[in-house]
Amino acid sequence: MSDYLICTQNIKNNEFGNEPSKAIYLRVPDNELVFLPKHKIEEKEFLSDIIDQKQENIIIFIHGYNSDDDVVIERHRTLNNFCMAKRR
Repeated sequence: MSDYLICTQNIKNNEFGNEPSKAIYLRVPDNELVFLPKHKIEEKEFLSDIIDQKQENIIIFIHGYNSDDDVVIERHRTLNNFCMAKRR
């Protein structure tokens, strides 16, 4: 299953920068260790994917601005795994 993120970092030279920007929607495959601009999808596809998963709950994790991308995705997945384990 993929991870879904909303990112407000700018993109510079096909990498995320450190400046704020318009929100973009990402679908990150679970075998990726970081989120990248190549994971960008359209907002409509993002919302459709989330609705189609038919999850009872949606987790919203807001991290600080000074977090490394690999740490963000790791924390996102840890929180998701914890919540999924509690549902069982």
